[in-house]
Amino acid sequence: MKDEIKQYIDDCIIENPDIDLNNLSVFTQPDELHYLANVVNWDIHIPILDWIVKQAICSEATALMIFWQAQPQDFTVYKWNATRINEDIAVFQLIKVIITNYTNGFYLKTDLHYNPINDRYNVSTIPDFMYKDVNGEEPYNIYDETEVRSWFGEYLNKQIDSCSSTMDLYGITCYLPILGNIDTVFHVLRHPLCDKGIAFMLFWRFESIVSDSIRKALISEIYQKNYPEIIEYKHERNNSKAEWEIPEIMMKPV
Repeated sequence: MKDEIKQYIDDCIIENPDIDLNNLSVFTQPDELHYLANVVNWDIHIPILDWIVKQAICSEATALMIFWQAQPQDFTVYKWNATRINEDIAVFQLIKVIITNYTNGFYLKTDLHYNPINDRYNVSTIPDFMYKDVNGEEPYNIYDETEVRSWFGEYLNKQIDSCSSTMDLYGITCYLPILGNIDTVFHVLRHPLCDKGIAFMLFWRFESIVSDSIRKALISEIYQKNYPEIIEYKHERNNSKAEWEIPEIMMKPV
């Protein structure tokens, strides 16, 4: 990979949430896409990852890496054609594109290597208490989704801090996975009005896209708090049967 390409990725893409996908045409080699996929921010760059896995120059190694970093095992409880899920639907669509393309032999065989064992996350490391339902009032939303999506940084934190009830706090936090701000998740978990329902909702919406260290930090944060049960949370994964299986070919290193 040319130094100027790496520099362009590092300087202009990694932390930029407003990438014009048309500008990605500068990448013409499989190793460039592999590096890009390895450094993009999953909180803001799902469209870039989606673009990568649809390119004819995408390698098997790159597609497989993106696939397992998306934590596909967390999406197997949803029907293949589901349109409303508790996870990020864009990530689910990404997973389905990769499976379809990979099993159809779409991706290039190159000298790039990837072993799924690097990213296959063992869900058994999540404590049993995180799988339990939370009793409480059925949640409802008092905010407009489009409005909440437009809130960022300090302004978002001020809106959270000004919440006067747990349901008020829920109204904002139920859209946080879309905003993709892990710092805000911890801010909410430390809010005096946060309850177990909100804490569990945030954990399960974020856990599939965060690093193992952040996942452990989230579990630790929730475990240490004696959250009251105010808002209901029904755990869809608890005792859920897999609706589809990850193809065996995608568990093998390349």
